[in-house]
Amino acid sequence: MSLIILLALPAVAFAGGARLSVTVIPLPARQVTPPVADSIYAMLARHIRRLYRARVVGGRAVGRAVWGEVGSGVEEQRSRFLALVEGIKKSYKLLQVDRALKLARQADALLDTCGPEVSDSQPLDDLYLFSGLARLAQGQARQAAERFRRLVELNADFRLSPDDFPPDQVQAFERVRRRVLAGRRYPVEIVSRPAGARVVVNGVPRGQTPLRLELPPGPQYLRLELEDYSPWTLVLPEGPAPGQVRALLVPRWSGDPPLDLMSKAIAAEQLDEAQLAVLRLLAGFYQSDAVILVSLSRQGRNLHLGFRIFVVRPETVTRARLFNLGPDRSRYDAKLLGVATTMEALKRATASGLATGLGEPVMPVAPGPATPVRPPPRQPDGGHGRGEGGPAWYRSWWFWTAVGVAVAGAGAGLAVWLTRPEATWTLVVQPR
Repeated sequence: MSLIILLALPAVAFAGGARLSVTVIPLPARQVTPPVADSIYAMLARHIRRLYRARVVGGRAVGRAVWGEVGSGVEEQRSRFLALVEGIKKSYKLLQVDRALKLARQADALLDTCGPEVSDSQPLDDLYLFSGLARLAQGQARQAAERFRRLVELNADFRLSPDDFPPDQVQAFERVRRRVLAGRRYPVEIVSRPAGARVVVNGVPRGQTPLRLELPPGPQYLRLELEDYSPWTLVLPEGPAPGQVRALLVPRWSGDPPLDLMSKAIAAEQLDEAQLAVLRLLAGFYQSDAVILVSLSRQGRNLHLGFRIFVVRPETVTRARLFNLGPDRSRYDAKLLGVATTMEALKRATASGLATGLGEPVMPVAPGPATPVRPPPRQPDGGHGRGEGGPAWYRSWWFWTAVGVAVAGAGAGLAVWLTRPEATWTLVVQPR
């Protein structure tokens, strides 16, 4: 059994007393792809956890639990993805090969968002099949084989019927299929809290958690569903699958989506009593000492993160702040540590000794025993995606969060970055 290892914390951490329970609620972020958003939320949650010795629940699943699909763009993008796939299929059958490939490129760009959202495997099958056949029609055998490979990695049971396709196409597909099926597959255990969630992989229901599967090394699209809980999704990137995927399912907010709070969370100079009342209810529903509303948006190539903090006791609501994380994803982890150190409201709440300690990292409304975690390995500055020569961040270690994954290491060179002028990395929204 793995042991809990206490990590050395920066000076702003506080020892003793009940831990602060923090719920991070992301606002809809339609300009940012889910994998990027997942990594940012996980990094921010980890820094808050370590700096303030807090129990943190956060991630896109929390946002979906509170806001539903309002403002996320998921439904619109899913509809567009399905329409593009139908267009690819129709264009190929009309011998409009160039158009089919153009539509396929557009559909590929939506996979990070729509891959886990499809309700069956056919859209993914059709995307790779007909774009592969279009490549084959242009004499691009290598590119066609790559599309067929992705199809088989997503759906190993798929076969081309000799009654519907000419022999040369069937043979080309079968050669790729045999090669993929002969390749290595990786055992994966998918667990959730609570257990019993329906597991959908690449649009195909595979069973209920806890569930053991074998997955090929290509990208895989996971979705967990449980009645009264927010959907939990994850895109496993290219490469060997992790040995275990752990998901915290978040109860859906019992009321209507608080749209007024959503629109004013970051944009408004101050929140009025109606919005504060909603924050009190959210804090109570998720048994939190503090609620952090977080936004992600893009301006050109730069990614901006905004936040506003609500603390239950003594009741405090901070001004909204906006930080420019820049365009370089390898710098996000270091910059998010800088962002977390500015959260003075959490520092004061921890120092006041008024933390209730109600929240647990394993379940926001039904506390249970803390789950052991392993400390992250140190790695070079950054932490998104895959480090140079190191494992993907989601495989390095994990926390029980709504994201289901965490990002390793703050990285060397952080001290140098923190000595730079504040104006080079942050834009603070101040009231007039």
